[in-house]
This record gives sequence, C-alpha cells and structure tokens, in this order.
Amino acid sequence: MTSSDDLWMEAKDREELVEASGTTLVDRFDVLLVLVVASLAVQSLIDMTDAFRDRGALAGALLVTALVGSTMIVALRTAGLQRRRRRPTEIFLVVVVVLLGLVLVLQLAAGQSIRLDETGGAPWFWLALSVMAPVVVVRRLLHHKAVTRQTLFGALSGYLLIAIALSFALQTVGSVQSTPFFGSPQPTTTFIYYSLVTVTTVGYGDFTAATDLGRMLSVFGAVLGQVYLVVVVAMVVGLLAQRRRQT
Repeated sequence: MTSSDDLWMEAKDREELVEASGTTLVDRFDVLLVLVVASLAVQSLIDMTDAFRDRGALAGALLVTALVGSTMIVALRTAGLQRRRRRPTEIFLVVVVVLLGLVLVLQLAAGQSIRLDETGGAPWFWLALSVMAPVVVVRRLLHHKAVTRQTLFGALSGYLLIAIALSFALQTVGSVQSTPFFGSPQPTTTFIYYSLVTVTTVGYGDFTAATDLGRMLSVFGAVLGQVYLVVVVAMVVGLLAQRRRQT
C-alpha cells in the first residue's frame, strides 16, 4: 500500500495529490503566479528596514508579510505538499500577521508610534521558506505528463520565486556581516531590485556586493537563474515533443 509520503513524491495524477494533500490548489499555478507578481511589486515599493518606526511603516510591513506569507503557503499547496507538513508553516505565518495587526491597532488606539527592536534583516524563517518554495514547485512540474497553461504558469512562478529567495538570502547575509551588503545601508526594496537584476543577468551595475560572500552569492544567483531557464525550457520542449509523437 502506498503511503501518503510516497504519493507526494511519486503521484503524477492531480486527483491523487488533491486527496493526499488535502487542498484543491494543486497545480493552480495561475493563482500562484498572480501572488508572486504581487509580492514582488509590494517588496519593490515598501521598505521593511524599520517597520516599527510609525503606523504607516507598520501597515506596509503588515501588507508585505501577509502577501509574501500567502504566496509561500499557496506555493506549498500548488505543489501538493502534505497538510501535516504545511500546518506548522501556516500557523506561524498567521501568528506573525496577527501580531503585526495587534501592534498596529495598539498604535492607532494610543495615537502614537510604539517603538520595537528592529529585526536587522530578513528572519532565517523567511529564507528557509523562500528557498523551499521554488524547489517544491519545480518538483511538481517535473511530474507533469503534458504541457498545459498551468505548466507554463508554474515554470514562470518558479523562476520568480528564485528571485524572492535570493533577495531574502542577500538580506540575511547583510544582517550577519559587519559590513553592509552593498557597503552602505540600503532599504529592503534595493535588495529585491538587485535580486531581479541578478537572476535575469541584466546587470545594470548601479548596485554591487561589497563583500566576498555577497559577490559569491550574487554569482550563484545569476548562474542559478540561467540554469533554471535551460532546464525548464528543455523540460517543456521534451514534453511538447512527446505529445506530438503520441498524436
């Protein structure tokens, strides 16, 4: 008898994964793509460096946290990750959003800003979750028997999720080193911008890593972005060729 774990690892049929994972979002990569694009947009516009300096900054942090958290949850669900494996992540994200919401309510009630300690960078939790998201999405795509619109949406979502993961990785590196990542303090919006420029290998050159570890991570992100494109294109072409041979 096949275990639930085996179903997540091996099942190619969507109905089997829906039953095993307990979510109807399996293979709904169109929903994921919308959330990923929205997450990139808000991260590009809202700075999280000092989220507790005033009510406006906290409201922005609440929006970013809720949207990015929702994106990560949907990524795990579209990939068919088991409910018992998703639950701790979903509970944690809900708690974080609720706490930020409570702080915002307290600020509004008090009529003044409540100063809290700054995080100093991206939490390790966000880094781990953002790295996991594109991995499980690609793993699910590799089980697709034919190329559909959802396959294409999933491939694009995985590519953009790599940029989000790299952004959190860069922020984390910057927070643990004595030298700021870019040599001088920069808002979090700069990190997501630099991540997108790096993964797509556009390379404008207006921002560069100031440390050896930062440069190594940047090069790794650029190479990973190109390798992903090559692998995904090869997969899509292979599935299309197989479908044509069958018809």
